[in-house]
Amino acid sequence: MQKVINENISIRPLTFNDLNEVLQIENTSFKDPWTKGMFIREIGSNNFCILREENSNQLLGYFGYWQIFEEFHITNLAVASEYRNQGIGSFILNYLLSEAKRKNCQRIILEVRSTNLPAQKLYFKFGFEIVGKRKKYYSDSEDALILEKKIS
Repeated sequence: MQKVINENISIRPLTFNDLNEVLQIENTSFKDPWTKGMFIREIGSNNFCILREENSNQLLGYFGYWQIFEEFHITNLAVASEYRNQGIGSFILNYLLSEAKRKNCQRIILEVRSTNLPAQKLYFKFGFEIVGKRKKYYSDSEDALILEKKIS
């Protein structure tokens, strides 16, 4: 397994050329994956980005967000399975926190499956707190926890 060095990671907006790789990660990461059309709608927004390891050009992961006034909403975040537990999720969250602060947002929110304990553990490590629940939010009727982090 390749060790990832942060200085070798590039972040750039999603393009059509990235779709197949992103869909592969999406479909293996989530029970209720985004569709190709959902990703296509994000292309050109500059709010949906991918991470690539510079030397190997490997897709490490991706993330998306929407800014709604002073609220920063993380819409999607995934790390390729072979790069999990190497700090990529933390790298992404640090980047998103910096972006939210730069954009003068007051809080970051997201939804996470109530059974997705690894993701919850990561978010809690960054100071996110459960502020609500969306009953039967996902297509399989699983609940989503609403997490929030206030930005100071």
